[in-house]
Amino acid sequence: MRARESYLSLLETNLRANHDQFAKVAADGEKLNLSALDIQKIAVDEEYKIFSANKVITTYRRGMAFLMAAVKKETDAWTLHPAIAGYDPEKNHDESLPAGDPDHEDHENDESRTPSKSSESSDREGGGDVFQTGLYISRKEAEQKQVCMTMILVTKAITHFYSIFLSGISVAIAVAIA
Repeated sequence: MRARESYLSLLETNLRANHDQFAKVAADGEKLNLSALDIQKIAVDEEYKIFSANKVITTYRRGMAFLMAAVKKETDAWTLHPAIAGYDPEKNHDESLPAGDPDHEDHENDESRTPSKSSESSDREGGGDVFQTGLYISRKEAEQKQVCMTMILVTKAITHFYSIFLSGISVAIAVAIA
């Protein structure tokens, strides 16, 4: 949870710098009059795209690093990042963050975007549905493999017992017929 907040803050800062840098050189027709809430909304949307596409925290971090590098590259080139250029404040006005509560995210009751504090510890261990560490995934795979091997051994034992049982019946029938 803290990692997401930290990355979101960094992304918001980088997007704001990109917007401000572009505004210095943009012609009057190219300028976007975006508020701090608009920039925050763009940052939240971009962060969530990366968050929802990655279940392992290392790939999430990598995705965020690439996004921030792309924003910085656009800023250094004095161009507007596509996330800002494609943002329409009029279209997204109804979905913007409430002015009184900058931490509140109104995304149609999508609880997966902001995990509760009670699930934070299980998320770090991989038990939640937010991030799964590589260690957690490998342990789960090992457990599944162990269950599979146990089922194979039980099946072989049952098959062996059944074949002995059938051969015993065959001998008993042969003795009875003879």
